[in-house]
Formats: sequence, C-alpha cells, structure tokens
Amino acid sequence: MLKTADAYSVLDQVPGTMRALTKRASSLEEENAKLRAENTQFKLRDRAVKVAQEMEAKGLNEDLTLEEKVASLLEDPDQLATREAAVSMAAQQVKLGSPAEGKPDAGSNASQLVAYLMDDDE
Repeated sequence: MLKTADAYSVLDQVPGTMRALTKRASSLEEENAKLRAENTQFKLRDRAVKVAQEMEAKGLNEDLTLEEKVASLLEDPDQLATREAAVSMAAQQVKLGSPAEGKPDAGSNASQLVAYLMDDDE
C-alpha cells in the first residue's frame, strides 16, 4: 500500500514531468516538420535533375548547363509538373547539319537544290 507521504511525493513530481514531456513533444514536432520540409525539397530537386537530364538527352536548351537547367526548373516549383510533362512529350532535337560556306560543285544535285532554295539563277 502506498503511504500518503509517498503519494504526495509522486504528485509533486507530476507537473514538472508533464512540462518536460510537453516541451519534448513540441520540439519533436518542430524537428519532424523541418525534416518533412527538407525531404520535400530533396524530392523536388531530384525531380528537377531527372527532367534536366532528359532535356540534355533530347538536346533541349543546349545553351544551358545541367545545373542551370535544374535551377531554372526550381525557380517555379508549382510549374515543375507541367514542364516535366512538356519535356517528356518533346521530340529529341536532331541537327541535320549546317549550311556550308560557298556553293556546292556546279551540276550536282546539291547545287541545284541550293540554287532553287536560294532563288539563284545560275
């Protein structure tokens, strides 16, 4: 059986223990919220990196580096899903060549095509 003096001793410790537990629970909730926010940022950056890598593979925005593409995607996180869908639907950019300096050999099919396209009268 618990003596009255012992019961009062235990009851005297209850308020301090409750305050300490409440403070600990509050700090754990804050830490949990902080970790959730960090996790969200990591996931967002991971998605942006994947989209930027897909852009690189398809030859989109070749004037930007991978990090610049990631930064541009992270500027507006609300639009990331839209941009992600647009990149996934975009066709790979294929460069067929660049116009050569000078004209092709006269009489060749290429020179006839160039003359037609450039409206040259040879």
